[in-house]
Amino acid sequence: MSSRTLSAPNTFEGFADLHARKRSNWTGKVGPNTYARHLPRRLDALPDDARDAYALQYHQTDVVTLYRDGRYEFDTGGWDTSTTVERMNESCPAGWYVAREGGEILIGRRGDSPESWKRAVRYLPGRRWTMTPDCSADGFRVTGDGLERLTDIVLRRIGGSVFAIERDEPTGFRCVLTGETMDPTAGKGVRSSSPDARAVLRACTDIDVRTRIRRTL
Repeated sequence: MSSRTLSAPNTFEGFADLHARKRSNWTGKVGPNTYARHLPRRLDALPDDARDAYALQYHQTDVVTLYRDGRYEFDTGGWDTSTTVERMNESCPAGWYVAREGGEILIGRRGDSPESWKRAVRYLPGRRWTMTPDCSADGFRVTGDGLERLTDIVLRRIGGSVFAIERDEPTGFRCVLTGETMDPTAGKGVRSSSPDARAVLRACTDIDVRTRIRRTL
């Protein structure tokens, strides 16, 4: 393999294949100040099939670490720059993305295609977060300190109570706090400054959900 720069993979198997094909004259460079590294037996407390790991190193930080069991660990190293985000996005799981929005890092799930709407799953993470494969429709469970879920809502007063309603499925909507199916056009709209609405928004914050209020969904 030549010393040319290669693209960063986004799977454990992709990193393993890259590592297997590399030779001594290749430094592991996959971008400016960016290297693919093998981390053998990083976590001895884990089973054998979960110990090996590969990392995408940007400057001195392993911004993405990929494990044999399918986990992805992300770490900004305290540098929430556009380039850090670009490197993370390169090795993000298929169907997901890392981006910057309003000066903050945003992670989310892509739609199946521009023509077909899919439930938008978005999170605002802290410095570090982990994506663990699961059996949900989204394919991964996202965890981390300071992690918030980001969702668009409408505030509706129905039967004397105020509800924060978000889109749940391509044809469905639900209450953020209770999860029950709701109609986002039912009842009447509510100003976010009203006491009842403020109480609902505080309750969303208490369960680590950051809301963006819309007129319609």
